[in-house]
Amino acid sequence: MRLHHLAFRTHQRDALVDFYTRVFALTVRATHPHATWLGLGDAVLMLEDAAPDEAPYPHQAREFVAFTLDTTLAEFEARCAALGVRIEAATAATRYLRDPDQRRVGVSTYRF
Repeated sequence: MRLHHLAFRTHQRDALVDFYTRVFALTVRATHPHATWLGLGDAVLMLEDAAPDEAPYPHQAREFVAFTLDTTLAEFEARCAALGVRIEAATAATRYLRDPDQRRVGVSTYRF
């Protein structure tokens, strides 16, 4: 079994599209009236418009998604520094940061 898609609901889709394309170098696969789909290997990251009465993502939540990093951790850290993106935490193989919704996102070089 493989990942088909991952959907993040947001009240600020443009900010998330900008963040995920700049920080993670994801590319736009499709734009729909209420969602933008970003390429994530064989899968898709769907950034979907939240309903006006939908609660925002809970700030400082500790659950996260981690992406496999295709560069070195040092290169990723340099990209984040150049973009003014703060790395919140680190392990030997993984770095954690927050997207504009304060969703925790990681990148990892760990191989299973």
